[in-house]
Amino acid sequence: MKTLREVRENKGVKKVAVQRMLGVSQPTYDRYELYPGEMRAKDLERVLSFLGVSRGDIFLTTEESKVCI
Repeated sequence: MKTLREVRENKGVKKVAVQRMLGVSQPTYDRYELYPGEMRAKDLERVLSFLGVSRGDIFLTTEESKVCI
């Protein structure tokens, strides 16, 4: 399993593309990649669809947040 950032980078998608698709600021999307547990469920589903992956393909826990979706 990979992190959101790893999946995005492996797909060749720029951070700004996901940020714009979600309609959030750069600092907000940066925080989502660092602390994925802070992302709203509907935004997570939009990101997964945008990247063409399922929830099971992405590791959504970080050592810092200890939150898993």
